[in-house]
Amino acid sequence: MKRRPVIALLFSAMMLLSPIAGVVGASSGTASTSYQSIAASDGTDDSYIDVTENMSVWDRSALSLRANTSANGAVTVDNLFLSAQTPRGDVSSGDMDRATLAVFQTGNEVTLSFGENVDTNNVPTDGAQLLTAHIEEQTSATPTTGRELLNELSNENIENLNQNASFTEKSIDLSGDQELAATPDNPGHYVYVLATGGNLSTSNGELEINGETTILGVEQLAAQDTPSEVSVSPDSPEPGDTLTFDVNATELDGETSHAVSCL
Repeated sequence: MKRRPVIALLFSAMMLLSPIAGVVGASSGTASTSYQSIAASDGTDDSYIDVTENMSVWDRSALSLRANTSANGAVTVDNLFLSAQTPRGDVSSGDMDRATLAVFQTGNEVTLSFGENVDTNNVPTDGAQLLTAHIEEQTSATPTTGRELLNELSNENIENLNQNASFTEKSIDLSGDQELAATPDNPGHYVYVLATGGNLSTSNGELEINGETTILGVEQLAAQDTPSEVSVSPDSPEPGDTLTFDVNATELDGETSHAVSCL
């Protein structure tokens, strides 16, 4: 396998295209252009980037795995127009197959779609696993994006990972385009890693990497127990009007922070 400059793009794209940082680098206005796929890799060795001695990443992984934001209880907003370009000049513009951003409801199943807009005909499928990382609260050096998690996903950093995240994994039958099911049981931030090789194992929430592993997709999402309640007055404001936001944080106690976004 060959190392290429695309690794920097891959890690940046994982942060850019995540549901939390999805609007970073976006132009003004909601997405109105349909997703235009960057030229698909052919699944050969040139399509994989060596991250560590026993870890490689498919160069389509930033685009290959997506959470369905129509899940029950999900709170959504429209995504903005995004544009991405690889070092070899491939360009994609539109919503990057992420038309909406969402915060999901704990206890409700979320569908992860793999390969909907990328060619998965030649990707490896042996020993396929779906790894789930639930990021722990109030920890230091916590990986909060797929990019950061992949930076840490090695035997050299496994102790730090296990201190900051709780892991589970399940074996799956992977056969090209398909849907995978996941359920966030607790509020917080989740990262899902689709891998092959069968060399990821978990015990009591801790992860162990036992051999060569190929990452085919990374997705991340936020989950909450109860959405906040917000009302705005006046209902139909005019330019120059003062808006009043009445916010009920439901189950939260103590001081909270908030942000207002004008699109």
